[in-house]
Amino acid sequence: PPDLGSREYREAEARVGSARASMQEALARQRQVAVNLGQAGLRFSRYQRLYEEGAVSKESFELARNEAEVLKKEKQAAASLLEAARYNLSAVQTFVDQTISGKPYPVIAPVNGRVLRIHEKNERLVQAGSPLLDIGDPAKFEIVLDVLSSDAVRVRPGNPVLIEEWGGDNVLPGVVKTIEPAAFTKLSALGIEEKRVNIIALLNDYEPRLGDNFRVQGSIVLREAASVLKVPVSALFRSREGWNVFVIKGDRATQRAVTIGLRGTYEAEVLKGLSNGERVIVHPANELHEGARIKAAE
Repeated sequence: PPDLGSREYREAEARVGSARASMQEALARQRQVAVNLGQAGLRFSRYQRLYEEGAVSKESFELARNEAEVLKKEKQAAASLLEAARYNLSAVQTFVDQTISGKPYPVIAPVNGRVLRIHEKNERLVQAGSPLLDIGDPAKFEIVLDVLSSDAVRVRPGNPVLIEEWGGDNVLPGVVKTIEPAAFTKLSALGIEEKRVNIIALLNDYEPRLGDNFRVQGSIVLREAASVLKVPVSALFRSREGWNVFVIKGDRATQRAVTIGLRGTYEAEVLKGLSNGERVIVHPANELHEGARIKAAE
């Protein structure tokens, strides 16, 4: 416990004195409002009688009535202020008593969970409201994925999520919980400013190896289909008619128009224009043309 002449003890006593003075001020305010309300009530009763007799104007009567109503509200506010001051004095007195006695002061956590972070590792006097610990339930962790704002407009709550790069060998399935309403600016790997939006997702199953602020990467499934014909996105190029690919026919390149359905980062669904098993050229050069002779790269 602190010495009776120490600065810590004097500060504790000053806090109690300040809280007690605040309570006395609130008590005095309540008493004054009560007196004012009593006088206003008598004045209103008198003006009401005189108004009914036609001795005072309607304006004077309404002023007296409004004054009484305002003071009633002030009385309620003064009572609330006094109650808050009493509670504050009690809390400060309890805190000071614990500080002076040197006894441990129990602090009850508002939620169940594990300690994730300790803000105050050394003994010292802290102000009310100062953070002491970060506590969370790992089983209820949220996954935050930032995506381009142009992609975020297509995401909907309930879309499946696949967490693929988190350190483990398996893919962790999840679901989109919410899309934040505001974007932020982030520099890409090439130093280009991009507008990105945080997508909040929940894992389907608890993964004990994941912790708070761990880095993960994932994919959001916007649409999905089974048994589709796919082509690498790197094989697609645009022409005036639409999407095209170069199909390998013997040692020649044949340009073919295709109709694209679902499209991902690396692959696209082919609805029309290609058959299963046909070979296409990826990353076709600008000089490549219909009927050009080609040779497979070794």
